[in-house]
Amino acid sequence: MTDLAVDIAGLALPDPLMVGSGPIAVRAADLLAFGQAASAIVTKSMTVEAREGNPLPRYYGFPGGSINSMGLPNLGYRAYAELIPELKQFGKPVIAINTATYWYALRQYGIKDKVRGWGSLLAEH
Repeated sequence: MTDLAVDIAGLALPDPLMVGSGPIAVRAADLLAFGQAASAIVTKSMTVEAREGNPLPRYYGFPGGSINSMGLPNLGYRAYAELIPELKQFGKPVIAINTATYWYALRQYGIKDKVRGWGSLLAEH
């Protein structure tokens, strides 16, 4: 069998399949369902309050690609904070996309400091 293992910034995964931060993973039920099969779970971008997102239509597919203007639909950070312990039951990394974006920006500018209190990505990598 082919080895699909990947290492992403020191995070070892058995394969690159992750629940991505996209239009299909807005609801808690989506993240819980996909989290069973994925190697890692990535939340949506989070805002202080829940957001419905932009009015429909907000996605358009065409030959050669697609374009979207979702408008950051999300549950709000409190709902994700409450959901994370349930997502961790799968024994897989749970990545808050806001934190991952911040981590990436720091590393791109050569800032390697560890930041405690905001999850293992900032604390350990």
